[in-house]
Amino acid sequence: MILLLCQQMPVSAFARHLGETDTRLWRALDHYVTTAHAAKDWSGVCRVMIDETSTKKGHNCATNFMEAESKGLLFTVEGKASEVCRHANAAAMRRRCVFSIARTFPPA
Repeated sequence: MILLLCQQMPVSAFARHLGETDTRLWRALDHYVTTAHAAKDWSGVCRVMIDETSTKKGHNCATNFMEAESKGLLFTVEGKASEVCRHANAAAMRRRCVFSIARTFPPA
């Protein structure tokens, strides 16, 4: 139930509604998300799309990595895409698993 309601409203508002601290809810969310993330099988991922988005006003950015065929979110990393992609490209090329990468920003 926590996961469903936290998708629909801010965690702090949901915590106030429950009379609980938001830190406790964030810990529960982190547990479930980490468990689900570890259970994913990415062996069939061949094409990746990368997009950089702003998280707050200013220069705070997050980089989203999505599977091209299903358009499912693989993961999100804090930081500018050009910085993050240097590490992601190296890891993908070492495994020789990703054949194509689409991005919405110039290469670093």
